Amino acid sequence: MRLLNWKRDKAEIQLQQKVVEAVAEVSNAVVTVDKQREQLALAKERVDNAHLAVKKRRSTL
Repeated sequence: MRLLNWKRDKAEIQLQQKVVEAVAEVSNAVVTVDKQREQLALAKERVDNAHLAVKKRRSTL
């Protein structure tokens, strides 16, 4: 009986560890996506500013 309880407890701990690892992976992925969204927004802003600069330059020629 002790062996069965030990095996069950071990399996439960392993499952809990896997769940913790999975949650950490998802959390890391969410952080990565958020950072990439920020970088994309900055890149779009740079493109918009470059287009505006070109437009202003063309209007002065």
